[in-house]
Amino acid sequence: MDQLPLIYSEWKETEQQAGETLAQVLVDQHVLFLRKLVNATIIRNQIYQHTSNESDEKYSYIYLQPFSETSIEEKEAIEQAVFSRHDVAPRYEAEYWTAGDHSFICRQTQRFELPLDAAMLLLDHFIHLNGIHYEYLYAVLDPARRKLLLFLKRTVYNP
Repeated sequence: MDQLPLIYSEWKETEQQAGETLAQVLVDQHVLFLRKLVNATIIRNQIYQHTSNESDEKYSYIYLQPFSETSIEEKEAIEQAVFSRHDVAPRYEAEYWTAGDHSFICRQTQRFELPLDAAMLLLDHFIHLNGIHYEYLYAVLDPARRKLLLFLKRTVYNP
């Protein structure tokens, strides 16, 4: 599969334009799909939340801002969980983190043969794990570790 250039740029809200390039990578279409679907990406040991993305004839762009998601009450708990582990997966792997009182707990992991399979998780708003219904709160990609960190909150299932 062809490799496509992807540029991560900081978004300057006040100027309504791209700022500093934070990273530039070559990825295949499946990895590009995964990278565009998450809420945030870890670059240079920092969490950057996605503001938008676009593509032109040559490049794909993801625009970022430092992680300061004020609508997420669990911001500090997400940061703690994201930087609590350092293992690297041989292939893309999802970590399912469920909300506790003041922190998240990694309940299980799931390894994928293809990045597209990991991306498919992000197309739903809810998931069932071990018979419990959860809502997705936030998804963070750590490309260096090949980890998709999924932060979940228990919810009531009413079909």
